[in-house]
Amino acid sequence: MILDRLDTEILHMLKEDPRNVSAIARKLGMPVETVRYRLKRMLDNGLIRPFAIPNFPRLGLTALMAFLESKFWRDLEDFTRLTSLRDLYL
Repeated sequence: MILDRLDTEILHMLKEDPRNVSAIARKLGMPVETVRYRLKRMLDNGLIRPFAIPNFPRLGLTALMAFLESKFWRDLEDFTRLTSLRDLYL
C-alpha cells in the first residue's frame, strides 16, 4: 500500500490526538467517513496498530523510562530477570 499526502497528514494528526477522528476530519476539511475509511485501510494493511495508553497514576503505577548501556548483552538479560521490567527495546 502506498500512502498519499492525505494519509500522511492523518498519521501526523494521530500523534496529536489518536482518539478524535472527528477533529482530524474537521482540520482536514473532509468527511469523518473518509478519515475512518483511510484509518481502517491502514490498520488492515498493518501500517498502524490500535493501542491504549494506560493512566499509570490512576492505576497506582509509575511509568519509568531508563537508558542502559552495557558492553555485554548478558548484563541486560540479567537486569530484565531481576526487575519487573515489562518491555526491553535494544
